[in-house]
Amino acid sequence: MNDGRLERGIAIPIGEDFPYTYDDPGNWETVISKVENVNVFTVPTYEVDGKRMKFQKGIIEVEIHVSSPEHPIEPTIVRARLTVRGRGVSQT
Repeated sequence: MNDGRLERGIAIPIGEDFPYTYDDPGNWETVISKVENVNVFTVPTYEVDGKRMKFQKGIIEVEIHVSSPEHPIEPTIVRARLTVRGRGVSQT
């Protein structure tokens, strides 16, 4: 995150072998501005026999607090649990 902006970039994979490596995205675009929290992405946990365990690789939680002139006292909060898929397919 950069100055309250959540940005995204597309990184091109290098090679075909696992573990995959990626080039620097180079071009970034702002997806959401006025984001107040720093830790937007986390790995969720669950409990087994009293022990906290992280979910399997590929599952993340997203929580975004966005300030708004319409809600000056409290931010708008968006929460989601996502499954991150594989490398994907380049489509033209």
